[in-house]
Amino acid sequence: MLFVVLCQQRNTVSKASFRLFKVKFVHRSHTQNTEKNINTTSHPSFAMNVTRHNFETSFQQVKKSILSDSCKFIAIDTEFTGLCFKEASKEWYLDTLEERYQKLKQTGENFLVSQFGLATVHVTPSAVNVKQENETTSNRASDHKYEFEIKVWNFYLFPRPYGHLDRRFSCQASCLQFLAEHDFDFNKFIYDGISFCKLSKVSMMQKRLEKQVEQYRQQQEDGCKPSVLQLDVQGKKFQQHVREMVDDFLKEETLIEGVDVQQQESKELFLEAKTSYQRMIIYQTIRAIDTNLHAKSVDEGIQIRLVTSEEKKQLMEEKLEQMRSETNEAIGFSRVIQVLKDSNKPIVGHNALLDFIYIYHQFCQPLPNDLKEFKKELTHSFPKIYDTKYMATHSALNDELESSSLSSLFEFMKGRIDLPPSTLISSHENFRRYHVALQSESSDEEEMDQPSKPSPLCHEAGFDAFMTAYCFLGLLHHDLKTGEANGIEIPTNRANPSRATRSRGTHKRRRKKSIVNYNDVIAAFDARFDHIVDWKNHLNLMISDESHLDLKNAKQVIDRTHVYHVHSTKRKIQQLDMEKLFRPSKVRIKRVIRESDQNAFVVLSKEQIPAKDSEPNSSADTILVDEDLVLDAECDMESGSEPSEEEMKGVTITSYYDFIQEKEKPLVAQKERIATVSSEDTKEVKEANESESKQRILQENDAASLWNRCVIS
Repeated sequence: MLFVVLCQQRNTVSKASFRLFKVKFVHRSHTQNTEKNINTTSHPSFAMNVTRHNFETSFQQVKKSILSDSCKFIAIDTEFTGLCFKEASKEWYLDTLEERYQKLKQTGENFLVSQFGLATVHVTPSAVNVKQENETTSNRASDHKYEFEIKVWNFYLFPRPYGHLDRRFSCQASCLQFLAEHDFDFNKFIYDGISFCKLSKVSMMQKRLEKQVEQYRQQQEDGCKPSVLQLDVQGKKFQQHVREMVDDFLKEETLIEGVDVQQQESKELFLEAKTSYQRMIIYQTIRAIDTNLHAKSVDEGIQIRLVTSEEKKQLMEEKLEQMRSETNEAIGFSRVIQVLKDSNKPIVGHNALLDFIYIYHQFCQPLPNDLKEFKKELTHSFPKIYDTKYMATHSALNDELESSSLSSLFEFMKGRIDLPPSTLISSHENFRRYHVALQSESSDEEEMDQPSKPSPLCHEAGFDAFMTAYCFLGLLHHDLKTGEANGIEIPTNRANPSRATRSRGTHKRRRKKSIVNYNDVIAAFDARFDHIVDWKNHLNLMISDESHLDLKNAKQVIDRTHVYHVHSTKRKIQQLDMEKLFRPSKVRIKRVIRESDQNAFVVLSKEQIPAKDSEPNSSADTILVDEDLVLDAECDMESGSEPSEEEMKGVTITSYYDFIQEKEKPLVAQKERIATVSSEDTKEVKEANESESKQRILQENDAASLWNRCVIS
């Protein structure tokens, strides 16, 4: 929607400060809205839900939207059929980065993206009105304005069979139940889902298509002998019956070349075929009889008719177009991913690591074998990635957030920026559900005087992509290092001064009017990305002592110098007072991860307990270790005595690295033994081969010597 940025400009200042939190929106008049609706009712760009039936028309608009200069970034979201392929693949808090990648890789290779949400964010061309000092609000310069706009598409995806390709995929019951609870349309998913393939296979598919097209064209234009069928008795009998019927049909049917077929009486012959075997016989038979016979498969059989050379050529072109169309349909949604790659524009997601795992494997190419290669390939395809969850939780805004979930961050940003979400999306009827959901949220918030509940449209990929786009706009509105709203400095040009009208009892006065150029607005907006470069290509990590995956750092490792392994032989882990055991370290316990009744890992905070002038509390918080595998705790260990010898009996505390090294010793020894045995076997084989070779040479020498002796004698 259109909005006007109002700010004050002093005579001595040459720059205007553009602040989103001072934005005032100017809505179009009713007449303008009506005119817009009339012009766009049937426009493909307003097909929010995209299926295979409207994909071709929608794709052109999606491509145009992504590649337009006004599009500054794209937000994405996915829904999928599973989160964890096996119990052994569940994320563990102390996974190494490579272990985590291998688990996610297994998930991405076996489940399926069922819905893909895409939102393009635009700053649309027009001028900006800058309010001047001593200028009345009724100034007609308010006609100068520009707008943010978010265009949203919600794609249903399904891997339709194509040729020999017939995709298998897994489903996780809990995920399907989750989708059902959020009104996911499974019928639309299966019946109307858009096909896709890996972009790495597109070149091969297109080469195969061109080869098939050339073979078909040559076959139709030059003619070729049909292959000889090896038929059984019944097949020969059926073929003879077909030949007789076609011969009788041709005796009565003739067409005049050069005369429009519609002006001639053309009859059709129906040949019943109950099996694919009989259909094959019919096709081969009619090709052998007359190349101008056109066959068309129908229910219960095949319909044939005689065509002229012109009509045959036209039918051939239609067939070739159908072949190309089928290939394009098989490539399907992957064409959108190709446009995203070609655009080189920022791609934004929320908690998006798994999203990009799915996107890369399902639409680009098979996932690399290791994390290092994955980082390289992913950033090659999408060099500008942002994760709103990581940005929010690792900025100064984190202390103000109740939750970092997408819906909570969306509600937080609604209260921080004067940018009503409903004004950013189309008013077209196809988006009515979005407007109703957003208006109901606003009504609930006003009536209850408290934050509204998450929208019922949450977890629809398109709506989640919209919320992600809005949250990223909100983050661009802030200085993430201070948490304060940070204006965008836009250079202004001085216009020629104009004379104000003479009012009763007043003097003539001059007004200096600042004009903000649209290109300067775009440049200023783009410059905001320089302020968030520290968050670029960082994907949030869940259930880990590492906060993020740094896609730019191929050598990234997790520092675990603050992690210890506790082994107890006399008492269960649940009975140990972890706080007391680790009191000498003078740091807080951050988390306890129990492996079994005798083993646990303890993660200590990296920061020491600050000294206090006041006396310590008489009692400290004690970690209660229950049946959960992961326990959160922030325990103050200032007070109390150190553990006694009795309490330490049967308890072994080892650093994480020492424990891992000891744990891997048997594996290293086993590998060394295997390598030794392999080396010895190789040596024996080599010696045997050398011995055999020497023996063969001796035999050859003996044979040659015998031959020489024979010749000489």
